[in-house]
Amino acid sequence: MYDILAFALIACSISWYMCMYGIWIIATCCSCLIVTVIHLKSLRADAFLRQSFHLMENTPCCCAQDIWSSPQSVMWTFTTLRGLSGLVSSIALIVTYTRSDSFVDGYHWTVIGTWTIALVFWFLSCIPLIICLIQCAAKTTCKTVMDIQFNNEILSEDKKIYIHKQCVVLAQPNLIIVRFRKSVFMWLIHDIVLGFFWLYLAIMLYDLTDDTDDSEWRTIFLSMMSWHIVFAVLHHLYLKKWWSCIVITPHTDDRACCAPSTADKWWALTQLFGMATIYLGFIFRMRQTTITDMGCSEKTLAIVIVGIVAFYIGEKCTENVFRGTIINQTPKSVRTDTLEKYPSFIKF
Repeated sequence: MYDILAFALIACSISWYMCMYGIWIIATCCSCLIVTVIHLKSLRADAFLRQSFHLMENTPCCCAQDIWSSPQSVMWTFTTLRGLSGLVSSIALIVTYTRSDSFVDGYHWTVIGTWTIALVFWFLSCIPLIICLIQCAAKTTCKTVMDIQFNNEILSEDKKIYIHKQCVVLAQPNLIIVRFRKSVFMWLIHDIVLGFFWLYLAIMLYDLTDDTDDSEWRTIFLSMMSWHIVFAVLHHLYLKKWWSCIVITPHTDDRACCAPSTADKWWALTQLFGMATIYLGFIFRMRQTTITDMGCSEKTLAIVIVGIVAFYIGEKCTENVFRGTIINQTPKSVRTDTLEKYPSFIKF
């Protein structure tokens, strides 16, 4: 679906440049829905999350005992609320389009209210993970890890697989739980802070039309993008190794920067380059006199499109590094997402 997403984002950029408001709003809504679908599919198929919830014990809870006592309930409650947030965001875009004339005349609350509802669902989706960190992931586990089909082989708890001179083994159960605590805690920090940025921007939308000074809104918008990019860099440099239910031991002689084992790092750098390039395009656009009027320079359009293409290439190529399939306790197997990826932001 990344092919469709890249096409939709490029359509957004070109329609904005050509001042085609109707096409822009349709392409933007499609992009929002596609990102939501990709995000939810990657979460439901993620090997690390499935392994983590499998290893957690049921724990008593003071309220909604049948729901919150089971770690398996975390995923469906989280994805349902996050999906509603993406759906309402698409509706908010349509409401913004249909109510644009009245919004300029001072009738702000319909548009602001719709965006606020989307952000309420966003914040609510963080609650299952917070409860899981406090409750389910707070205990050590005595369960065993599930087997994984990895590199066309079955990777079990007592087996090693060698790929690109690297030794790959399943992580110990308690190590996976510790990794879950660290990575999900940082994930929540990112999502909650990002949510507050968007909430402020939604509430202050009227600042774009009530006077000629909208510098504060521009500053917060660029700060939000900066937060996202900084967190993406931190993820790829330090946090990415936690989001995995395997342990990889590099070969001592495998130090070449162009070795096959370093492919994911190069594609990650390509993603970061794409994000930074898109951010640069937004900076150029924000420097114009008004940001509510459509249109931009050809240079800005070219920069944004280059960034989208670079991010797409990096994402597609990273997607094929270290794929695996969890072998369920039942005969049916379910395909998982990349073991060395962080699925959310943005996602990331």
